[in-house]
Amino acid sequence: MARCIPREIKIVLIFILGILSWDCTNNPMREYQEDCLTEKELSGIQGGDIILRLGEGLISQIVTSVLDDSIRLSHCGIVVINNDSFYVVHSLPEELSDYDGIQICSLGEFVSESVPESIVVVRPKVSDFRVMEDKALYYLLHPKPFDWNFDIKDSTAFFCSEFPVHILKYYLGMDLCLNSSFYPKFSLFLDTTYFEHIFIKRLVQSE
Repeated sequence: MARCIPREIKIVLIFILGILSWDCTNNPMREYQEDCLTEKELSGIQGGDIILRLGEGLISQIVTSVLDDSIRLSHCGIVVINNDSFYVVHSLPEELSDYDGIQICSLGEFVSESVPESIVVVRPKVSDFRVMEDKALYYLLHPKPFDWNFDIKDSTAFFCSEFPVHILKYYLGMDLCLNSSFYPKFSLFLDTTYFEHIFIKRLVQSE
């Protein structure tokens, strides 16, 4: 269901991140704020939902190329809500953000760094899906670095999709990666066996 990330590609990715750290911080897509989501879409989102996007720029292109997934998505996080405001807890390397590993941003900021109409929100099909929000906040208070080894067996660090996959497996009993040697594809989160689709903007299909 997924694919290993070769060591050579990891090295190239790290090198490019070092050069193109502006890809996130100076992205003109920041003007694309959460008001691009309709009132109906926003009203359907709950804490604990998983949000996915296709990012702009070369880094996202590399991620989608390496994964060779059926859909083009490049990043994900977990929605948390505080005082009626929406946030996303996710994992990024310090080369692309102010912090390394688990961090939080507003929903508007998360959406602003995406290709228009590429946002996906899903909800685990478990009665206590709010555990996702609780554990996201827990790891925000007990942060872990970004996992440059892309090793899903190692819970001392998390790459972006490893973060929700870890919570689903160890706190909700949903193991999406039976073959734990592989990097999970984002299309796993669209499997209606395990997830309810809250809304899906127009997905960019892989060619």
